[in-house]
Amino acid sequence: MWGLKKVRVIVYTDSGPLHDQFRSGKAQTDATMQGVLGWCIQKMRVLGADLQWIARSRNVANVMTKCALPGHSLGSPGVNPQVLVDGDLGTPAGNIH
Repeated sequence: MWGLKKVRVIVYTDSGPLHDQFRSGKAQTDATMQGVLGWCIQKMRVLGADLQWIARSRNVANVMTKCALPGHSLGSPGVNPQVLVDGDLGTPAGNIH
């Protein structure tokens, strides 16, 4: 892996509470979740990943990461799951290995 360019990883969430917990480092539920949150934060730091909040209306993927194009609902005819690159809704990114 020497000489390879490092890829910037950005994880988008439309969950305000999740975003707030990552930023504060404090779980809002119970002590058990504090350990899970700490582990997730540690893994994100190792990857150099960033968690960013996005408005639900701008989030084009559901929990199963299926594409939900603006103006369409999941499962409606003509809506095909695709990989989105930099928000480009018109161009599938192709196969990912």
